[in-house]
Amino acid sequence: MNKRQKQIAKRQHKPSMADMIAKVIVILILGGMYICLALVALDEAADYDFADNNMARYTSGCDEYYYTKKYGQLLGYMKLYDLYKPEFDKYWEIVDGYGDFLQYEQYERAEEMGMEGASEQVAYYKEKLAENAKNCKFPENQERLDEFVSEVQ
Repeated sequence: MNKRQKQIAKRQHKPSMADMIAKVIVILILGGMYICLALVALDEAADYDFADNNMARYTSGCDEYYYTKKYGQLLGYMKLYDLYKPEFDKYWEIVDGYGDFLQYEQYERAEEMGMEGASEQVAYYKEKLAENAKNCKFPENQERLDEFVSEVQ
């Protein structure tokens, strides 16, 4: 390859200023379109209420644990998804009653082992379980809360 052919080959690989400007303009246009698309998507997502649209899914998940009497798993599920709306009060009532029942059982075992102060806690949680059953707000929870009371007597 002679000198003249090498110079021609070099020029062919070196982009011109017009080519570079055209590429920058295309990149800016595509970037602007991407940013506009992202802003529109964010605006649409802000208007979308995910909690209301997932309410049926959350209620279904709660029902699964509720009707199989897996109250510990129900508590974890409700805390995981921050289910603190009034629609979930029925589940919170039974979960709180179950928590009191578990506390009663633990203190009863501690009392059997001779732990100091356990008998006061046993009496406290026994009374609290009776109050839970007496002040039940949801009729579907009444039977199970009464079962907790009968199990501690």
